Amino acid sequence: MTIFIKNEAIIIRSLTSEDELEKLMTLENQVWPADLACSKENFHLRYNYFKDGFLIAVTPNGKTVGSFYGIFYDYYIGRGINWHIDSGDGTGSSHSPNANSMFGISITCSKDAPEGTMRSIVEAWKLLGKKFNKKYIYGGSRLCGFHQYQGSIEDYVKGVSSGKLFDPVLTKWLACGMKPGAIIKNYFEDPESKNYGVEIYLECDS
Repeated sequence: MTIFIKNEAIIIRSLTSEDELEKLMTLENQVWPADLACSKENFHLRYNYFKDGFLIAVTPNGKTVGSFYGIFYDYYIGRGINWHIDSGDGTGSSHSPNANSMFGISITCSKDAPEGTMRSIVEAWKLLGKKFNKKYIYGGSRLCGFHQYQGSIEDYVKGVSSGKLFDPVLTKWLACGMKPGAIIKNYFEDPESKNYGVEIYLECDS
């Protein structure tokens, strides 16, 4: 077991065994609706493909309040992201040990997680990537406030990035230190985002 973050509010560490996946499954089912939650089968596939990609966030009294799963995959800024391809349809089967970056397939936080838990998970993600000598951590963000905006997607992302506009998802990623990259068309079917997404990334040495 490796501890990446430890303070008075949260501990973020690697899993101790495959048995501990049950804690992550319980959290997943509490946070996500049934049609979006990761299946039990996929949790075990992810563990088999790359068990070191799992992080668990627990409070000092042992309550599970957050989780992360990522794999190694090649990335450069502006490449664009296809979540299904990059993630192996969410199974982690696309994991490539010699790739230059770490792709975040899933991050989950409970509603009662201590303030700053998501930021701590991102920091632990970066430390995990750095441990394996990766250049970037990266993923994709929904733009779920875009359906209420009258301008272009480019202007919307610029506005959120500058702090002039608020997006319920992208703004949180930026507050965690992630940077916006290329706009992604047809990220996935998402009426609130009008099917758009945006790359988010961070250099592991930053």
